Amino acid sequence: MATKNTNTKLATFQNFKSTNIEKVIVDGYGDKIKAIFGGSDEAVARFNQTVITVISNNSNIKNCTQNSVIGAVLQTSILKLNPAPALGLCAYVPYFNNDRKIWECEFQIQYQGYIQLATRSGKVLDVYAEIRYERDEFKRELGSTPKIIHNPYDSGDRGKMVGVYVVWFLRDAPYPHFEYMSSEEVEKVKKESKSLSGKGAKYSPWNKWPIPMWKKTVTRSSRKYIPFSIEESANFATDERVLNIESFSPTTGSVKPEHLIVEGDGSDTEKEEKKEKKEEVVDRLTFDMWKQDWDQAEEQELNTAIKSKSKSAKKLKDNLASFCTYKKIDAENFESLEKSVKIEFLYFVLNPDIFKGKKK
Repeated sequence: MATKNTNTKLATFQNFKSTNIEKVIVDGYGDKIKAIFGGSDEAVARFNQTVITVISNNSNIKNCTQNSVIGAVLQTSILKLNPAPALGLCAYVPYFNNDRKIWECEFQIQYQGYIQLATRSGKVLDVYAEIRYERDEFKRELGSTPKIIHNPYDSGDRGKMVGVYVVWFLRDAPYPHFEYMSSEEVEKVKKESKSLSGKGAKYSPWNKWPIPMWKKTVTRSSRKYIPFSIEESANFATDERVLNIESFSPTTGSVKPEHLIVEGDGSDTEKEEKKEKKEEVVDRLTFDMWKQDWDQAEEQELNTAIKSKSKSAKKLKDNLASFCTYKKIDAENFESLEKSVKIEFLYFVLNPDIFKGKKK
């Protein structure tokens, strides 16, 4: 019997049979998923069956909020990644939100998923990562023609994992690009993973799939050097993120820029900055996506968002004064701004630190 809580934000799929799960997902979001797959009934049916099976067979996912599970399902459909665990493309990971005291479903792109998305872009011919073990013969050379020489030890136990590297073969590049991370660097990233904190630690991919997570870590870290488009980078940025129904734009269907993760090196400084900027838009490069989204929105919706994010009339007034100084314009109230300028003002309200020290 299904749970009586009808609030999707708090309700879970606990005690739901697969037919009940199918009803919630297909009846509520089937049209959206079908549009993503270009109207292909066969592709949609295959996708729906896979995600329903994944959810139905995992009681831990069923304990997560429906809102976050559906968010993960929608992003899976957008990226067209098969969530079947055996494929290692993406995963739904139970995460206990200590602040809200609820279980949420975290969407994660896995190592093979990174490879698929990267090669799908057309910019990457191939990419792979390998673990370096302590008994392996290993040498890396930098300089004008960097290269890695790696001969695995094949006469028994290779010893513990001491490093990992990724090699990118880029279209039109004169030679492959590689990045290397030591075990200490990988462990530093691992310690920052929220999937290892609290009650959800036993479900963490770091504990379930350590080798693919090492490979994913170096691949994820190095992709910032690959010339992906803004849209492609935004897709990667949904990794290790709790998404919900409200995370998706009603106009473009993609994840709103302010719901994307700011990626970095996992340093203490970066960790502190993330705590202070919970609502910060991913970075200045996503402004084109941001503007494209709001260009299609009603102006009243834009006005409401500005007032809501400013939190108070005084803060709104202060924001407008700072913005006008930055833009070198005069405006008695934000409603008088042209829509394109008003969109940038909302971006400014959400990300004041991005504009500090910058000139128009």
